[in-house]
Amino acid sequence: MADALGIDPGSYKTVLACVKQRGIEIVISETSAKWTPTIAGFTAEERLIGDAAVNQMKKNFKNTAMFFGRFMGLNQDCVKQLEEENKFITYKQVMMDNKKIGFELSVRGEAHILTPE
Repeated sequence: MADALGIDPGSYKTVLACVKQRGIEIVISETSAKWTPTIAGFTAEERLIGDAAVNQMKKNFKNTAMFFGRFMGLNQDCVKQLEEENKFITYKQVMMDNKKIGFELSVRGEAHILTPE
């Protein structure tokens, strides 16, 4: 059993590691890789993350969120940075009441706001 879990979310890859008795062990993904894609996809029936989201990305590109790690820590005041980052996304960016940034995606036919933090 692991005592601690470490998560390193990157722009495209996320690495998980846990502390075991013999040291730190990288958690292997479902495709036996040492990292998992930082991608979430939403279809009419389910929510997909990681490799499963990558596999359905071509069929459901507008409801697949990726690169949202690039928006962590940004708010509405970061105008130039947001203009640059918007080149990498296909989903709608929404400005929240607390000056944070959200992304609007359709989940089971309903619009939902996803926040990167």
